[in-house]
Amino acid sequence: MKHLIISREYPPAPYPPGGIGTYVANIARLMAEAGETVHLIGQRWEGAPEAREVMHGGRLIIHRIGEHDLPPAGRSGQASRLRRELDGLKNTVFPNQWFAWHAALLAEALIEDGEVDVVEGQEWEAPLYYLLLRRALGLGPRRLPPCIVHLHCPTEFARRFNGALTTYPEYVVMKRMEDFCIHAADALLCPSHYLARQCREHYGLAPDQIKVIHLPVGFTPVVERDRQVWAEGSICYVGRIEPRKGVVEWLEAAARVAGEDATVRFDMVGHDIWGLQASLAERLPKPLLPRFRFHEQDERLFKAARHGDVAGITRALAEGAKVNAEAPIDRRTALFRAAAFGHADAVRALLKEGADPERRGNDDRTALQLAEDARKQEQHSPRAAAYDQVIAALREVQR
Repeated sequence: MKHLIISREYPPAPYPPGGIGTYVANIARLMAEAGETVHLIGQRWEGAPEAREVMHGGRLIIHRIGEHDLPPAGRSGQASRLRRELDGLKNTVFPNQWFAWHAALLAEALIEDGEVDVVEGQEWEAPLYYLLLRRALGLGPRRLPPCIVHLHCPTEFARRFNGALTTYPEYVVMKRMEDFCIHAADALLCPSHYLARQCREHYGLAPDQIKVIHLPVGFTPVVERDRQVWAEGSICYVGRIEPRKGVVEWLEAAARVAGEDATVRFDMVGHDIWGLQASLAERLPKPLLPRFRFHEQDERLFKAARHGDVAGITRALAEGAKVNAEAPIDRRTALFRAAAFGHADAVRALLKEGADPERRGNDDRTALQLAEDARKQEQHSPRAAAYDQVIAALREVQR
């Protein structure tokens, strides 16, 4: 089967990717490894400049579209008209909808060429909006492959649980576009029964209209931890610092535990999207503050390294991240993340910035040893070649 996934968050993305980007990266790779053909439309930018990449023996084809790129004029009209349309969308209160418009025209071209049997995109930012809208108006190709919307977290839900004070200008437009996609989709997927129930009740959907399929297992190596870590290691909150993530309640519970146990320590690792760190710290009794640490900038560096985002690495370091900062859970640095995922360019960038290749994690292994172990287990040729490049880069600095 030939799949098409549309997501601006496919990493490396122009903003720190979260659950959507992780899901898309994992599901696309897993389907390609299973023998399916996967086309993927993501955003082209300085951190991912190639317009087209082919991976996994030709089964994963990544198409990237940039803010200033134009769809093929021969298929959809004159270039000047397309430029006006895209510029007009960029000047609205929801400027990122340009991506959905451009992606729709590229998707239609792929569908016309017989390259697509099924289309998928998340509800957030409504990347399928213009494809579904044009289809509803009778425009576009005659072939109508089913369109699946993956429910992750609708903008309306995010606003509700984060509080009205976090409403942003594009909220109303995003909400309406997402609502349309959810109701116009041929099928809906959801990773949890809890969210599926919420969506059924809120959008008035039939009980069997949402199929629950749990998130795919990624390819992050399992971290083995010894008894000392379990006995003395810190307790970590990992995720965006947002009210809807339960961070306020988590911090209050952590403070109570800290008051009862003088040895426990806490680390908060995640993007402080709403600038809540100061207000959260104010909730803590002053004697407990030294035992709570926030790691926002370092987490941005870790995430960029995991996704091979060289521009993101440069940006995180410029914003104050420490190149040899250790994660509280495993004492591994960003270099370990880049090496473990086979990102040679990211490894070289980190080494150039002073990353220590001799640093060891909790398991007493270096980034080189981690990459060598991953290479032994990797059976897919392109990824094996990527690990070979990582290993070569790390061995070079040890000479």
